[in-house]
Amino acid sequence: MLLLFFISGLKAASGQIWIDSGSEWYYDYNNFWVTGYIHLNYTGDTLIEANNFTEDPVNCQILTKTFYSHNYETNESDTTVLGNEYFYSNEDTVFLFRNGKFYTLFDFSAQTGDSWTIPQTYETSCDTTGILQVVAAGDTVINAQELRYIEVEPHEESEWVIHGTVIEKIGPVDHYILPEQNCITDLMEGGPLRCYEDDFFQYSTGISSECDFLVSVEKLSLEKIKVYPN
Repeated sequence: MLLLFFISGLKAASGQIWIDSGSEWYYDYNNFWVTGYIHLNYTGDTLIEANNFTEDPVNCQILTKTFYSHNYETNESDTTVLGNEYFYSNEDTVFLFRNGKFYTLFDFSAQTGDSWTIPQTYETSCDTTGILQVVAAGDTVINAQELRYIEVEPHEESEWVIHGTVIEKIGPVDHYILPEQNCITDLMEGGPLRCYEDDFFQYSTGISSECDFLVSVEKLSLEKIKVYPN
């Protein structure tokens, strides 16, 4: 029994390519006078049957998205639940469930020149899909763990995009975790990664002082402000 417990602990500590126990992501948001972050956390599993996948339902992980924002124009803060996303992963590939289908989101076995179709994230006048292509692939070591990564960019005519480095277990670093549209100016759901953490692993990009930092400047009380002539 002790041996089984030890083996189980090693397996948990080694992680997997996508979602581990306690997985949480913090993605930056900064658009005009609204700043904040998108928090995604692993909230459970569910069985999903897709019309382009296997005949049997597959076990998917649920990520719940919450938007924490501050509006400088109104000086108000707000919390908005954006809903759930459903992911399935095997040894190499992360799939996103959208519109009754599973789409490849990230493939860590991909080589330079490989490409695949990615889905829309929200309703727009853009196309419902885009094309993601791999421009580089390799390995990196983070917190003493060797992880695969791919460098991706959208096809030049793609209206849904992901770009930059995507790391096994962590996901995109330079971009939001999901595809963003590229046909409407200044419409976005999220920005680059601030932090990722789970029960065994933590990672920060350093673009924010804290994972859940809401505003970029310290709020001042009007009682502390003195105004003098000239």
